[in-house]
Amino acid sequence: MFKQLAILPFEIQKEVAVQAWQAYAPIWVAKHPGVEFGKWIAELAETNLLGTPESRQMDPADAEFENAILQFTDAQDGESHLQRTAHLASSIRSSVLARQIDRWLRDFPEQYTSWHQGEHFAGPTFLDDDGASLEAEKAWKKIDAILRSKRKSKIRESMEKIERAYFEWESSLL
Repeated sequence: MFKQLAILPFEIQKEVAVQAWQAYAPIWVAKHPGVEFGKWIAELAETNLLGTPESRQMDPADAEFENAILQFTDAQDGESHLQRTAHLASSIRSSVLARQIDRWLRDFPEQYTSWHQGEHFAGPTFLDDDGASLEAEKAWKKIDAILRSKRKSKIRESMEKIERAYFEWESSLL
């Protein structure tokens, strides 16, 4: 994913990252109905500090999603194309991981409670759970489709430029 993202211009990379984290946004909004989503993102981007929504404790999926937003914000200040790409790739990865963790939290609430309290628990972790893995796989497939679409669009745009340049060159010979 990093390599596919790196060949794209920064503006297109940002579009891909936003599409990736928008897939978790409705889940976050449902968990935090009293917190205005856009305002929370703006405050998070402004302070660049991890913070919980007002009077709510975030679960691990929300914390991973928050990291996705912070990585996206950090990309804006990257000094090079590869640094910005690294932040946006991390943002995408955290968005997928948030969905994977959230699925595990929904499917295994007792295990999450035990884990959260530092207790040993029987059952899969979010990395071992088939349902959570399928959620991540579905998210990665969607991101791959987005990246393919963006690459095709970029190639088509480049070919159009080449065609125009060719016709201009050919006309100049006549």
